Amino acid sequence: MATTFHLRVWTRFFAPLEDVWALKTDPAAIQAELQPWSAFSIKDGDALRRALGGDVPADLSASLRLGQILPVAWPIHLASVVKHASFRDTSTNALFTRFEHDHLFEVTPDGCRYVDAVTFTSKAPAQKLFAIGLQRHFQHRHAVAAKRLKTDPQATGVAVLRVLVEAKDV
Repeated sequence: MATTFHLRVWTRFFAPLEDVWALKTDPAAIQAELQPWSAFSIKDGDALRRALGGDVPADLSASLRLGQILPVAWPIHLASVVKHASFRDTSTNALFTRFEHDHLFEVTPDGCRYVDAVTFTSKAPAQKLFAIGLQRHFQHRHAVAAKRLKTDPQATGVAVLRVLVEAKDV
């Protein structure tokens, strides 16, 4: 039986919310965060910018390459955007039967806390190992973003991974 996981990874940036939003919504910055372990290619960066400007829902196309593995088609459904507060994308693809990604931006007294909240069910046979790999992937993304904007080193890429127990499971 497939296991659904919930992953939260957050970083406290010593930067204004607008700067963190600009970084985390820039197609080139998104692609750069995944290197060198994987390559993520967004087919139409302008469509992503329009969608993140509030033109939602939007269906976008991307591809993901893990190491030397052939690219995986990654359809993106951008479901909601609240400018400078949050956006949500979802995907079903060759790796996941469920992938729901909430990007949360929270103003703090000294800047902005950015949170990746991802609920996912992988198609991989070793689901726990795959989940740990995804956690490391997001921690890497946060470390790369921390090179662009100043962060609290003790609050960069803080991660919590857990099995999601839904009401129907209890």
